[in-house]
Amino acid sequence: MRVLHEDWVRRSLVAALLLLAGAAPAQALIGERAPKATWLNPACCGEITLSGPEAAGLTLIGFYASRPDLLQGDWSYLDAIAARYAEDGVQVLLVTTARGADAARRAAGCFAFVDEAGLAEKEWLGDIDAPQGRLVAVDGDGVVQFVGAPGCGVVDMLERQVAGAPDGCFEERARSWRAQLVEGYDDLASGPTITLLEPMVARAPRDGLLSGLLYLTYATKANDAEAARALQDQAIAAMADAPRALAAFADLALRGDPLRPELWRALRAPLQDAAARAADDPTVQLALLRALISDHDDRAAGRLAMTCHKRVCATAEGCLDFAMLLVRAETPMVYGDLARGAVARAVELGGDARLIAAAQYVIALRCEEDRSGADAVLAGYLADRGALYSHNNDAWSFLTGLATAARFDWFAVGLVECLLVDEAAMDYFELDTAALAMFLVGRAEEAVGLQEAALAQGGSLEAAYRDRLARYKAYQALSLR
Repeated sequence: MRVLHEDWVRRSLVAALLLLAGAAPAQALIGERAPKATWLNPACCGEITLSGPEAAGLTLIGFYASRPDLLQGDWSYLDAIAARYAEDGVQVLLVTTARGADAARRAAGCFAFVDEAGLAEKEWLGDIDAPQGRLVAVDGDGVVQFVGAPGCGVVDMLERQVAGAPDGCFEERARSWRAQLVEGYDDLASGPTITLLEPMVARAPRDGLLSGLLYLTYATKANDAEAARALQDQAIAAMADAPRALAAFADLALRGDPLRPELWRALRAPLQDAAARAADDPTVQLALLRALISDHDDRAAGRLAMTCHKRVCATAEGCLDFAMLLVRAETPMVYGDLARGAVARAVELGGDARLIAAAQYVIALRCEEDRSGADAVLAGYLADRGALYSHNNDAWSFLTGLATAARFDWFAVGLVECLLVDEAAMDYFELDTAALAMFLVGRAEEAVGLQEAALAQGGSLEAAYRDRLARYKAYQALSLR
């Protein structure tokens, strides 16, 4: 890796950087000229040329100044892209802090720029969020071609660029819908969502997020097992050479549809291949761990957990995902120390206090079989909530939010059990939430009863309520065979 630092100015007088010229927006917007790269110093960064006659065909820039911890997991992904597309005129630039420099040095095929103040990220991305992503692609004319996240359409975009068929309109539409779907997926009906996503997935078959959302729509909203299975096979084939994209798909599919054996069995072998090729990518390792635990293979899951736990616990999010995967094992008690250690590390890394409390509750319940300890955690959690707190809304958020789904289901059950103490006083939408919580922890009979009560008390006009009841009954019928 070639590290480019502002301190090198006096030592590295090389060819001048051709900075992007003309008026530019304050942020990187697809289809428009990129902001001026004022953070790249021509004296030290002459090898990096973003526009002009000496520019590469495309420059993919990863911004990690505000989250250098994420680069610990992304460097191998970006290095693989740099190696794969170097002969096609693609260069990869990592922008991080001194803290992230160690990870950047491992990406031998990438350039890196240390931006301790985060100036580049602020100029190019503003207030970014997870759906927006940290990757920006700029073509040789200085026009932004892509803004997104690893595993979400990057390879599809690069293939179009290499083929000489860029499609900025599609890239912007996909970027916009990724953000909107992640934010409000639960509120969307199955029909319009399928109509929206099918052509997008056809255009970007290696977008793990979009394929994962389409799978979930088929499997959990439309209850179309045949369509879900076909998409599952299609995604596995399309992402055979894209480990991060396959992991993004598998993570969403396995979390959103956790009770379907054919899904985890189909994903297990491809994820094992992906994990072997992306040994340093925590997203891929966690996806494989989820498949192994779903497949009730505690021996293989235990081996992987021991070898990958340091790598996946580089971020607070990774710590919590790892811990909440271990509690789903057939024998969660054996993973108590690993799970508690991961949550303690999440605390050190400044993880979300709400999610940490939920994780502590689940560990007490599942790993320690300590109901009183779990209740104490829940009592403390509720004591910290405001006067307008809603058990129902909080539980629903845990159950259906794409970031939390299938990670804190037992905590959501704890929240709805507070309501079920007086079931007769519950509204139909609260019964609907309670039913989903019970279903997701394997209590299908209770889920059916609660959902039937929700329909009887006022939810009969809600198509989603009827769809959920059909899903619970279908699973109950399979489990009784």
